[in-house]
Amino acid sequence: MNVYLDRARLISPFAIESSISTIQQIEARISNLALQYGFSPNDNLLGQLQAFSSTIFSLRLTFTAVSIPVFFMAWYVGRTVSQSSFNLRRKEIGLLLTRGFTRGQLVRHFITEGLMVGLVAGLAGIALAYVLNPLFLQILGSSSGATALLTSDTAIITIIFTLFLTLFAILAPARQAAAMDPAQALKGYVYLEETRPIRKRGAILALTLGAYQLITLAIGINYMNIGRYVYNANFLLVLFLIIAAVLSFALSFIGPFLFLYGAAQLSTGLAERFHKKFSRISRWIIGDVAALASKSVFRNPRRVAALVFIVALIVGYSIWVIGDLASQQDYNYRQAEVAVGSDIRLSGITSIASATLMAYQLRGWGNITGATAESDFSGTATAGGIQIKAIDPLTWRQGAYYEPGWFTGDVNAVFTTMMGNNHTMVLDHGVASYYSFPIGTTIVLYYRSINASVISYFGPDYSQSSGGPFGRSFSPEGWSFVPIGLIRPNATLFNPTNIVLAKASPNVSLTQLALSIQSAYPNLTITTAQVATQGVPGVINAGTQNVLRLGTAFAALAASIGVGTIAYTGYREREKEITMVSVRGLSYRQLAG
Repeated sequence: MNVYLDRARLISPFAIESSISTIQQIEARISNLALQYGFSPNDNLLGQLQAFSSTIFSLRLTFTAVSIPVFFMAWYVGRTVSQSSFNLRRKEIGLLLTRGFTRGQLVRHFITEGLMVGLVAGLAGIALAYVLNPLFLQILGSSSGATALLTSDTAIITIIFTLFLTLFAILAPARQAAAMDPAQALKGYVYLEETRPIRKRGAILALTLGAYQLITLAIGINYMNIGRYVYNANFLLVLFLIIAAVLSFALSFIGPFLFLYGAAQLSTGLAERFHKKFSRISRWIIGDVAALASKSVFRNPRRVAALVFIVALIVGYSIWVIGDLASQQDYNYRQAEVAVGSDIRLSGITSIASATLMAYQLRGWGNITGATAESDFSGTATAGGIQIKAIDPLTWRQGAYYEPGWFTGDVNAVFTTMMGNNHTMVLDHGVASYYSFPIGTTIVLYYRSINASVISYFGPDYSQSSGGPFGRSFSPEGWSFVPIGLIRPNATLFNPTNIVLAKASPNVSLTQLALSIQSAYPNLTITTAQVATQGVPGVINAGTQNVLRLGTAFAALAASIGVGTIAYTGYREREKEITMVSVRGLSYRQLAG
């Protein structure tokens, strides 16, 4: 007996956890009722929802990692703007102090102002999310008119996080403003020149940790893999590897940011010398005012260092995100091809002879560039459990998806040898390495009656990276290949899965081609290697790409607003200075330069 639930009412893609809880309650009641009548319930929905929940959780983690630079820029912009605004309110601060305000009252006053601004910003963010979410969903592949529900939990967490970020950004500037000398504050505007030298210890430590992680990644050091070989060695060595593995895992997220931060802080002196040399060149264009501009830039070296860090962060972040996006798109395409085996796969074929005939017929179609028959089965004797593909060496490369680098040695020579000798084999490289099967080893496929000689290897040698951390185990993961003529006379011994793989011509719609093949072979199952891009499956399958796209847009927007806001507040701080030099005769062109 089948029981169908009202999914539209019970399941919400934007509240999966509560949907799972609701389904569990209904399942418990149905199970209790079914057991009374001797039925055994079998759920088909909760597993899918839980898998969906895990996918959503991983997307949240990815989006959080992508958002870290945006959070940093928000904090820095808030801190810089707060410093500038308090400097512009020096006379107000001096008057409040002379009227009896304590420094603690001033700090609380400024914090209250900041929290009010943060509350308004949080509410504005929630409103923008409510307005823009349907647009994002439509752009990212959801159906037209789709709406994203903003739950009360999401709204509360957003406001709390905004208030916390605001407090963190305004606290230090508020304390500095409250600590002003009333007599000095009453003088009015004074440009804040940062005279303290940059602390190099923290910058050196950040640069060292970041460089260490980048070098580790470039060399390819993996402490987890090293631990598999020494897990039963000296205890202190194992402890060191555990600490190094934990440090490497943490630095994999923050290492590049630490490197940029340290490099920006330590390069301020070099940047100052570079700017002075640049100002000498600029004198030819805008005159002696270039020297004034150079001195003005480095009146606050700490702020300059932070601005350099932000610019470097955005450049590095953009390169990383765009590169990762391109890599993800390429990975999705290749993964779809590997999962299917080619552009199109025909399955449900009863015999090798039928598969060979269908491949021959499909090669005559004008919109297909190649087709081949293939039979997949598991080895039963030597190194039992390995996955084997029986292929037609003459047509397999024209009909199947493969990359030349997957095969060891000369690919043409390997397939030529297989065409001339059915008792040959391309062995999974991981299996060959783990069991020490060199070239020329005879692999028995069915006791003593059917065997093949190893002539090449397929795939990477993953035998050294198998198993969990600090322990080794091995399970075959790749494929091995034999000529289909080896098993054709005794196919029933292996009970293979017979399929046909076909490659479509360029610019041919796989969907339309699949429909044509389905019409010609209505009893078969047709699978295409198209990457899902529409609807909920498309959003989930391409979730990481969508996160990276949004991250790129948000980072660019935040960087533009941040740099613009800092530049604007800097000019507001120097408004009187700019007015004075204008009165002294500087033209608009000289000021802009």
